[in-house]
Formats: sequence, structure tokens, C-alpha cells
Amino acid sequence: MSSFQVRALDPNHVAAAAARLQRYDPDVRLVDVTAPVGFPCRVTLAWAQPGEKVLLFKHNPFDAASPYAEQGPVFARVSAEARALVTDELPAYIHDVPAIAIRGYDSTTSIVHAEVAPGRDCAQAVRRAFANDAVRYAHIRAAAYGCFQFRVDRA
Repeated sequence: MSSFQVRALDPNHVAAAAARLQRYDPDVRLVDVTAPVGFPCRVTLAWAQPGEKVLLFKHNPFDAASPYAEQGPVFARVSAEARALVTDELPAYIHDVPAIAIRGYDSTTSIVHAEVAPGRDCAQAVRRAFANDAVRYAHIRAAAYGCFQFRVDRA
């Protein structure tokens, strides 16, 4: 059984998006959180709460160029510190996401594993991805909207 490590969004990406917001970049918005579920902060790995404001911006989670490198919308608290999870721990919010897409990538950033599962089954889906020795890391996305959630590495 493969152990895994969730990687939160680097706060530097949020700072860059906040600076773009100040320059009126149309790809960045400041959004009012209106519900207790639906606005997961990718830095703190928890639901933002009603009354908070979060940045909404597109994010490319890839470290290298690839034909598979896709951008996806993310929410993030403006002044948040990245949350570190322990090995094999998932953000609690992912259990509330009805359907997630798990995409496993190899060393060439090609997709070598893909599946859709309920958010509550995320841990099992990640382990299935890592059962393929070619998978180096996986991206978790919301299946319906395509929002990037987080990256998972082998531990």
C-alpha cells in the first residue's frame, strides 16, 4: 500500500494573484463566501466560511511544460499560511465534494491513471493511482467544475 502526502497551494501563488487583482487583471476576482460549503481554500485546505472574502483565480499546478498541463480555478484566502497535513491525511473538506477526478502523472507529465470517484473515497482512489508504479504524483480536481483541489505525492 502506497503512502501519500498532500501538497497545499503555495501562498506565493496567492500573493501573485492578489497583486494581479490590484492591477485589475480580469482573471482574478475577490469573491464573497456565501455558504459554509463550496469555497475550499487551497492554502489552508479547509472550507472558507460565510462572511469571508477569497480570491478566485486560475492556477496551473504543473512544474513543467506538458500538453496535459491544464489550468483550473482555485479559491484561496488572501493571507493564509499553507497547512501541512501528515502522511496519508486528506483535507476534511474533500469528503463533501460529490465527485472528484484523480489524474496520475508519470515522470514526463503524461496522464497514466485517471478515474472519477466520490470525494469520500479520495484516499482509496489515490492509493489505486499509486498502485501504478509509473504514477509519480496525482492531481485531485472537482469532477463537475474542474477546479484544481490539491496535488498528492508519494510519501
